[in-house]
Amino acid sequence: MCNPGAIIAGISAVMTVAGQYQQSKQQERGYSQQRQIFEYNAQVSENNAIAAEQQALHQADMLEERFKRVRASQDPAFAKSGVLINQDTPLSLSIDTTVAGALERNAVLHSGGTSASASLAEAAQRRFQARTASINASGALTGGYTKAGASLLSNANTYYWRGNPGFIKE
Repeated sequence: MCNPGAIIAGISAVMTVAGQYQQSKQQERGYSQQRQIFEYNAQVSENNAIAAEQQALHQADMLEERFKRVRASQDPAFAKSGVLINQDTPLSLSIDTTVAGALERNAVLHSGGTSASASLAEAAQRRFQARTASINASGALTGGYTKAGASLLSNANTYYWRGNPGFIKE
């Protein structure tokens, strides 16, 4: 005849193992989803870096054009007033305008480069988080299998020793 305690212990062991397996699968899915989110966010950060560089280059080009127009309007204005263009104040003003334009252009490019670098650093951090989530996913699954196996062995061991109480001699 079947021992009712053995049946209950067997069912309990199977349910425990199944629960631990389901829990580990759920954890693995959660970490996998985190990895995908981190990968997506890393790609967004990389795209932001590209956009920052392109925007800075565009702004710098627009500034350069503006300063070229200012510079081009200076010479005719001085010539119209009867001042010699390539001497003294007009020459100094022309040089100052050119230098100011170059400095503003470099400032815009530097700002865009700094913004792009920050976005790339953020992308690197997100990629690291994605790798960590991937490792955690593998660990969750492996840990779940290990816990399920340990639980099964523990239940089998407990049942065996309960079924053979006189086995240990004192």
